[in-house]
Amino acid sequence: MSVRISDIYQYVGKRVRPLREGEAVFFAGHVVRCGMLNEESILQSSGIKDKPHTVTIHFISKNTHEWNCKCTCKAGEGAFCKHIIATLLYANK
Repeated sequence: MSVRISDIYQYVGKRVRPLREGEAVFFAGHVVRCGMLNEESILQSSGIKDKPHTVTIHFISKNTHEWNCKCTCKAGEGAFCKHIIATLLYANK
């Protein structure tokens, strides 16, 4: 499944902070490794000083409300952390 920038904006909704911070992570080149685990998932690891975070995204359908996104960072369980957004931006690229 391809991830369009409009899908990312729809997923983020009115949450400006994760989008802004996710773009910063992406453009800084902190998405270290990203690949498909299966047809519906993306794995990403990033980190500078600490243990790398792992992001898992399951594209259950094309409907962004059904995407299941998780990150190992503190904010990641809420599904809208900067690492998840950076991974989605990487998938868009």
